[in-house]
This record gives sequence, structure tokens and C-alpha cells, in this order.
Amino acid sequence: MRELARFEDATSTPNAPLARLLPWAESMASARLEGRPARAEQVAMAERGRTLQREAKWVVAGMGATRAALQVAGALNADAISEVHAELVAGAKPFRFGRQPLPLAGSGPAALHEALTRIPPLPSDEVGAALDDLVAFGQRDDVHPLARVAIAHARLQTVQPFAAGNGMVARALVHGQMRAAGILRASLAPMSAALAADPRGYAVALLAYHEGDVLPIVERFAHAALEAVGRSRRLREDLATIHERWREASTGLRRHATAWQVLPLALGSPTLDAAGIAQQVGASRMAVYNALGVLEERGVLEPLTPGSRRNRAWRAPAVLVALDRFQLRDSTF
Repeated sequence: MRELARFEDATSTPNAPLARLLPWAESMASARLEGRPARAEQVAMAERGRTLQREAKWVVAGMGATRAALQVAGALNADAISEVHAELVAGAKPFRFGRQPLPLAGSGPAALHEALTRIPPLPSDEVGAALDDLVAFGQRDDVHPLARVAIAHARLQTVQPFAAGNGMVARALVHGQMRAAGILRASLAPMSAALAADPRGYAVALLAYHEGDVLPIVERFAHAALEAVGRSRRLREDLATIHERWREASTGLRRHATAWQVLPLALGSPTLDAAGIAQQVGASRMAVYNALGVLEERGVLEPLTPGSRRNRAWRAPAVLVALDRFQLRDSTF
């Protein structure tokens, strides 16, 4: 908990680049655990509506589900859980949902999928009561907060109230529960990324919970909290390195050039457009277009869709690479 408190101090500023990137990193990891891995470049395209790639749209939908989970953090009930799922489904359209095997890649997600297939979903007429029990447990004050979050997560995973997306909903709700429990007040710890570092261990813990042993999932979440902090720290170091390289690439620009104001925004926003930047920095759209052009010439940014002249947007390739690296890193412990 002390590590999480220090993490909160370092990331609680909403506009800090790391704070703005962690929802991306977290949703990419959650989708990967669901068997839907996507590269950051594809997610950037999906966020702007420039691709129909399924996995990338799931990641964007997962970010929406996490926002919804944070909004209902203080009032978790069956309706709130359904709202989070509805956000996920709406964001992932036009895909059909049903009880069928998900396309999985790699032995890790496959191990998780195999474990969950050994946990039969509850009959539909028992789901409501099971969710009521879960909500009641989440309100207990005689259980350590992180243990309470871990057990509630495992419970939702084993209830499997929805035809698809149960894992992403359960992991999105972790953030709302951590917020409600006071573990984190304003930050988002990339717990899914930490769990994805050892998907087999995550699967074993869920199976153990289903069989009546709560200790493995509590231990897994305690380890994941430390892993999330370590991974976030390394991402912050990557961003500092990227920012320094960008400053070197921008040498010679006028001291008050708009491009200097764009750099910190690009560091925490994998995609950018002139209208959004103009609003944030208080500059004219023409000045912002000029700044984006300068940064493109210097290799800091590149067009999201080369050759397009309408609804132009840019991406920060170094940041996208950092997000991909974040997913593939070995455990920090």
C-alpha cells in the first residue's frame, strides 16, 4: 500500500503525460488477456475511427469501460456493472457477442482461457443473487481493501454474467473498486498489465478461488500492485528519454514557438489534432498547424493517415513504441 501511495503522488496530476497514457496501456493489456492483442499504432487509428481492426476497437472500448467504472466507483451495484458492460459493448461494435471461443494468441492468454472454460457460468436465474452478494461483499469494512478488490474481481470472473467481455468488465471494475476503497484517489494503476505479466499465475488464482481458496488471488493482486508500480515507473523513464530527444530535435526553434507547447501534450497523447491542441494551449489553429508541421519535419510527429487532407491528425511514433514495449516487458520483479 505504501508503494501505491507513492505511485499516487507521482501520477495524480491529471494532465501529466504518464497519467494520460496509463489508460491506454491498461486497456491494451486487458484486451490482450481477453485474447485480443493490438499494437498501439492500430489503437491510435481506432481511437480516431480510422480502422475497423477488431482488436484495436476492443482496446478503445476497454478505455470507455474503465472510465465508466470510475464514474460508478462509489455506487457499485448490479446496474452499475451492467453500465460498464454496456459501455464495452457499445465501443466494440459492430461485433457480435456470444458464448464461443475467443481467438487467442500465445500460451499465456490461452492458459487463462482454458482456466475460465473450466468454470461454468452460473444459470441465468442465479446471476442476480450472485451479483447482489458480490456488491454486499464489496461494502464490507472488515477485509483489507486490496484483498476485498481481489476477491470481488475473482467473484465476478467466476459468475460470468455476460455472454462475452466478462474479463474486461471485471478488470475495468478493479479501478472503480480501488477508487471507492481509497487505495487510489485519482490515479490508475495498470493492474491488467501486471496480471498479464504472468497470465498463467492469474489463471491458477482464479481457478483456486472457484474451488474455494481465496488466498492465491489475494496474493496475485498484492504482487500485481507492486508490478504495476514498477512498470509505470519504467514507462515514466521512457517518456523522459523521449522528451529529451524531442527537445534536442527541436533545437533552434524560437523560445516562444507554439511547438514547445505541443511537445508535452504529444508526450501523453498518442494522437493529436489541431483543434484539440489549440483549445489546450490557447493558440490559433493556424499557429498550431504550423507547429505540427515543424514537429513533423523534425521527426517528432507523423501524419496518422499520410496523404489525408481532411480531419487531419498526427501520431507520436516514439510514444506508440513505448506503449508496445510496456506490454512486452518482462516482470519488474
